[in-house]
Amino acid sequence: MAFIAILEVPEENTAAFNDLAGRMVAASAGDDGLLVYEFAHVGTTVYGYEHYTDEAAHDCHEALIAAILPELMGQAEFKDPTAKAADIVEHTLELCEKYNSNMLRIWGFKIHPEGNWGSKSFWMLENYSDGSGTRGAAAIEAPMITSVYLQANQKVLPVGTHVDGSQTVRNTVNAIMTARGAGYDVPNSLLHHYFWVSDKDHETVIDNEIMVNTTPIFHVDWENQDKNTSELLACARAVPTFARYSSLMALGHNVSISPDVRTSPIGLIGPLLNVEIAMTLRDPLNEE
Repeated sequence: MAFIAILEVPEENTAAFNDLAGRMVAASAGDDGLLVYEFAHVGTTVYGYEHYTDEAAHDCHEALIAAILPELMGQAEFKDPTAKAADIVEHTLELCEKYNSNMLRIWGFKIHPEGNWGSKSFWMLENYSDGSGTRGAAAIEAPMITSVYLQANQKVLPVGTHVDGSQTVRNTVNAIMTARGAGYDVPNSLLHHYFWVSDKDHETVIDNEIMVNTTPIFHVDWENQDKNTSELLACARAVPTFARYSSLMALGHNVSISPDVRTSPIGLIGPLLNVEIAMTLRDPLNEE
């Protein structure tokens, strides 16, 4: 299940969005209740609801959006890693002023300074263990991450950072601590995913109560991914610096948990399953 708030559909995308919404609603009507979509325009804002109750419905959802999603997402702002931190912060504050109410609150914004595992672009402190001779790559370098946190936290605006690789964790932890050292302590700035973390940075996170958010299913299975990914995950679970949530939770650390609707349908079944996965690093619905 997902509730959606698209704050503003660009004028040039209105026709494409309405076409997509119409196809989704039509699909839900003929799918025996497995797939349900509703959309409502309120001015330029679009509110949506979607609900799919099994993997077949989820696959139907993926097929529906595959062709048109790139067109819709093409208008996203600040995809350029050379964007100025001040512009990102100012834009977010404008959205807060425009849309925050007792029905909707913009928490802050998220930055994505690295790639992903499959393309070997998680940014690690050491080379990947597969002999490829790479430790990943950065889309946003450390000085920019620090600048973002300083300028956002100065405005009491939280920042979340996608941190899968240990180097990205290091850069983000340093950025948060730099902002706090400058007097800008925004406790709900967070590290999102927290895949590989060095002992040093893990201790800093614990000692300074830096918030962590994770999608637990990613640590045991990436839905519909290939065999190599499963083998990589099996190896990773044996590494002490991978997915260290049980030690955080045992200390009463603040760890929030979220499902990734598009890639982990198990997250829709129940929140307690996500907690179990985070603690055990095992998929309770797939013991293998």
